[in-house]
Amino acid sequence: MAVVKNLGKEEIEITLEDQQQINTFARQNTRMEELKVEIETKKNDLKNLEDASDELLMVEESVISYKVGEVFIQMAQEDIEDHLEKARTRMKDEITSCEEQFVEIQEVLKSLKAKLYGKFGNSINLEADEE
Repeated sequence: MAVVKNLGKEEIEITLEDQQQINTFARQNTRMEELKVEIETKKNDLKNLEDASDELLMVEESVISYKVGEVFIQMAQEDIEDHLEKARTRMKDEITSCEEQFVEIQEVLKSLKAKLYGKFGNSINLEADEE
């Protein structure tokens, strides 16, 4: 069991439970940062899909080259429209799922902050560094 001085006042005992809560906070905080990046990336991907759908409306050809992975395949315009619509729907669902996870993690972090600041006060810093 470790002991931390509380800014020269009294000593505070760090229990295993405290350490586990600090570790959980760190892991959840890291996951939240990863989700921020993932949500932003997915929103950009969604915008690209929407732009592709808009561009497709201006094409007057019946067969169009469509890139799948590293390969271009020839597809009918209607098939591409269907494919893009499904991809947009899937991307919106993924964004919603990530945003829900983000909110859940925020609640966990809020609860842990309250507990840890309640016990350790200014002896612990749980705020993100400004870049």
